[in-house]
Amino acid sequence: MISRRDTWIAYLLMVCQGFLFYTVGYVTPYVESELGAPTWASALPSTAMAVGLLVAAALVPRVVHALGRGGAVRLWAALLAGAAIAIAAAASLPVLLAGSLVIGVAGAGSLTHSVTTFAGRQGGVLLMRATLASVVGGVAGPLVLSAAARSLGWNIGVLAPVPLALALAVLARPRPDDVRPRPVGFTDGVARAGVPRGPARPGRPAEPPLPRAYWLVWAFLALCVAAESSFVTWAAQVAVVRTGIELADATALGSLFVVGLVAGRVILGTGAGSRVAPARLLAGMAAMAVAGGVLVWLGSWAVVTGLGLLGAGLGMAGVWATAAGVAVAAAPGSPVIAGARLNLATGLPMLIAPLLLGVVASLAGVLIAWGAVIALLLGALVVLRLVPRSPIG
Repeated sequence: MISRRDTWIAYLLMVCQGFLFYTVGYVTPYVESELGAPTWASALPSTAMAVGLLVAAALVPRVVHALGRGGAVRLWAALLAGAAIAIAAAASLPVLLAGSLVIGVAGAGSLTHSVTTFAGRQGGVLLMRATLASVVGGVAGPLVLSAAARSLGWNIGVLAPVPLALALAVLARPRPDDVRPRPVGFTDGVARAGVPRGPARPGRPAEPPLPRAYWLVWAFLALCVAAESSFVTWAAQVAVVRTGIELADATALGSLFVVGLVAGRVILGTGAGSRVAPARLLAGMAAMAVAGGVLVWLGSWAVVTGLGLLGAGLGMAGVWATAAGVAVAAAPGSPVIAGARLNLATGLPMLIAPLLLGVVASLAGVLIAWGAVIALLLGALVVLRLVPRSPIG
């Protein structure tokens, strides 16, 4: 049973994580204008944050095993606060990159904590609410940054989540089921008789291997994240080419995708869909995203493109939380390892997909490249069909 206190600590930690994740992306123009960095380097903070996600896949389980879940939460909160202060100092590009890298690691730790805490509880509703909390922080990030830039300075806006993060670092406390190093034969603090285990390593408990079902759900999630990041980075350019509207208008139109994400998570956070089998729910979400992507691809009017973006956002809204919960449930012997590896399914697509789409767009045109987004989602549906019914329903 999760206490109300622990639930709210997890939610508020996700607010801080979402705020800083989005803020790192929105500081891009200030990197060039105020730090004097070359144009090509202006997006490096986002790259550094994505690298942090990849590093976290290996680092987070070690931290949780060493400190326990409560201690890890305190560390993630403190690191988020420290990284925000480093970025706000705006001393140099290397400092900004270091802060962004730490945000990637600590943010991934926060995600792992939410997944391992809420997965499988109340039909996934609690995990959905945690992802909604992240989006709330993400929406607040650019708004606070914009307001601060008009008055006190953009870097002051980055400090907004620091008091909350520091308070969480103080308030988080050990839980009865905290995970700490245990003798060989235990994994994630739970004895698993009859479950095959990997070789023990000095100072680490033995871990059962992650099963095939987990990796299939992981692949489904990675393909969906690749498509989602492509919607964010390339949908506006597709709208310009297909409809002929101005780029500024297309950028505003692109916000409908984020509106769909928020609306979808609000709806799912009320418990809607909790009685639907996860396999059907994920298939329906991906199919809705496919339909939205096709409307963006083929629609010649801005209103059609807008409906496509809104529909795709609604479809993608619950994919991460639902798939993450199913993936962790498929690896009951190693929930922390399973949750941490999900950061690879987020970081790798964020690094690779938009770049590859850009290469294809430069060679064959943005409309041809957009077909790859549809292919990613269709591939996700194929992978979903391969997942055994037992862990996914």
